[in-house]
Amino acid sequence: MKHTYCALLLGLAMIVGCKKEDEGDDYELVAEQSVAEWKGYLKTGYFNEGEIAVKSVALKVKDDQVMGGTFSLPLNTIKNLNLPTEELKAELVNHLKTADFFDIAKYADLRFKITKIAAYTGGATGAVDGANFTVNGNLTMVGKTLPISFPAKINVANGELTLAALLKVDRTKWGMMYATADTLADDKRIMNDIDIELQLKGTKSKMKMGLVCTSAPFLINFLPKRRKRQRHQLKMLQPERNPHNRHTQQ
Repeated sequence: MKHTYCALLLGLAMIVGCKKEDEGDDYELVAEQSVAEWKGYLKTGYFNEGEIAVKSVALKVKDDQVMGGTFSLPLNTIKNLNLPTEELKAELVNHLKTADFFDIAKYADLRFKITKIAAYTGGATGAVDGANFTVNGNLTMVGKTLPISFPAKINVANGELTLAALLKVDRTKWGMMYATADTLADDKRIMNDIDIELQLKGTKSKMKMGLVCTSAPFLINFLPKRRKRQRHQLKMLQPERNPHNRHTQQ
């Protein structure tokens, strides 16, 4: 019975406390070298442009292939790069943060979760040069999640990851309808599509994902103590072996 109990505890420790070796490696984006550049257009063709920082939540790589993961764009980092004065830049950025656009008081970031990556077979309009994969995933913006896909150039080698991509996002699909009415003058009508250029660089996390057991050592250390306690309890139940007691009983 004792052996069965110990075996069950050890089995539980292996199931609960261990991770599989074949889960791959975690990669983290290098913040200083990862950015999303954006462009928004008026109907006249005039555009404003800027950038947003990109942060990794988790990126999973196995055998030098990206398997999945999530990254986010914190909207409090949005910048304008083309307007001539700091005052005009601040005016535009503050407007983009309102409920007319990204409503960052409620929704602090954009988030993209990779669901599938497949070999790129060509044919996409506006694909980045050297595209070798099609990235499929779910984009969450202003509280709404929709699937999107785009060609990307992805390289993984020697513990480093780079990703470059060009994509268009139709903001109206997420309910961002400001200045979309066709009755507006061309210099007031903002086009539906936002151009986004991703430039990401990541490195392998220092924490190696392998066979990691957390609960097992605790349970293994617990077993000898339990056996010792059981032996002590049995000893307390046994009559004391005293030669004087034997003489008295006889």
